[in-house]
Amino acid sequence: MDKINGASVGEIMQKVRTVAEQNRADNHAADNLANDIGGADGGADKTNRINLSINDSRAKSRIRTKIPDALNRFPINKSKILQKIILKFYEILFREQRNVSNAILDVLQELSLSRLELLAETKNIRHLLDENVRNIIGRMDSMDSEIGVLINKTDKSDAAVKDIFRNIGAHKTNIVDMQRRIMRLLEEFRKMRDVGGNYASAAQAIIKEDDSILDALYLTFEDKFRGTRQDIKNRQKAYLPYIMEALDKTGSAPVLDLGCGRGEWLELLGEKGIKASGVDTNEVMVELCAGFSLEASKANALEYMRSLPPSSLSAVTGFHILEHMPFKNAVAVLDESFRVIKSGGIIIFETPNPENLMVGACTFYIDPSHIKPLVPATMEFIAEDRGFINVTVKRMNKYSDFHEVAEENENNRFIKENFYNEMDYSVIGVKP
Repeated sequence: MDKINGASVGEIMQKVRTVAEQNRADNHAADNLANDIGGADGGADKTNRINLSINDSRAKSRIRTKIPDALNRFPINKSKILQKIILKFYEILFREQRNVSNAILDVLQELSLSRLELLAETKNIRHLLDENVRNIIGRMDSMDSEIGVLINKTDKSDAAVKDIFRNIGAHKTNIVDMQRRIMRLLEEFRKMRDVGGNYASAAQAIIKEDDSILDALYLTFEDKFRGTRQDIKNRQKAYLPYIMEALDKTGSAPVLDLGCGRGEWLELLGEKGIKASGVDTNEVMVELCAGFSLEASKANALEYMRSLPPSSLSAVTGFHILEHMPFKNAVAVLDESFRVIKSGGIIIFETPNPENLMVGACTFYIDPSHIKPLVPATMEFIAEDRGFINVTVKRMNKYSDFHEVAEENENNRFIKENFYNEMDYSVIGVKP
């Protein structure tokens, strides 16, 4: 909303302001030129000096009434008649020159007056231009402030509209999910009615549906708190080199993603031509994956893995799934992963990092389905204990990479190391 033909409003306003300042600079250059020509006072002093010179020249061009000093000597200075003859001769001899000189002096006199008027007019125009530039810049500053307020209001309106559309989408998903469940339940009751049953199986179906009643809610929750699908894909790109190495060692066997959610990781693997599938207990998310043409199944992760043949996969991955499980189940997932992965294959399990005190004390519990934080050293130990080798802990997503923080100094080092550090980590292990 704050872009016009690819340029921000701020950039446009700055460009206009620069042009105005340049015009002001040009006016000052004109001032300097005028001062060079006519003096800082607009040329009045220089004009006066010119007028004095013109008057002096005009006085010298008048008809002589005295003999020039160079001729006023004997015998001329002794004869009045001789002096009159010489003066008459001077008057006749220099008459044309005197007329020309007077005409030139008249023109110079007019030019001097015109020059003075021009300098006065130039000074007046210059002052008017300066005043206009000042007014324009003042209006621009006011407009800049008003535009900033409008952009802020527009941004807030855009955010509000996005929230409205997100809520509409969430409600639509909820309604569709509820309709589907109601239709399934009605179908169960219809079957019981047709066969004259005791409705026990229908009651069981109701209980089964109850387990998934909040699926649509959790998808909306993910959209709000987890980040966009593209954000998650960008973060998960860091794991692609580990997968590529495992594929080289296992002959490109498939990858299984546990708790595949919205399918970001499956989509990223697919873009690299890697065969991958996912499982999730959330039916709405499984349907979302299907909408992206991703292979995903509604199933319990542990039960699904137990149905797979041994040494059939290149990798088992899980992003933010282990913290949803009881500890015994998390260990069982590692055991089953070890069984189904081929030699040289890997596990990648990412989870919130409680070493970041903000995560351990607060943000971990934003998701009410989380059970307890898993400490990196503990997960590293368990992975090694269950048979994996070359186990590493990869810390990811520093708080300071997403939020503006103060620069490190002696006083805030503790805060940097415990609050601004990585908010997630993964345990990565290789099957020997």
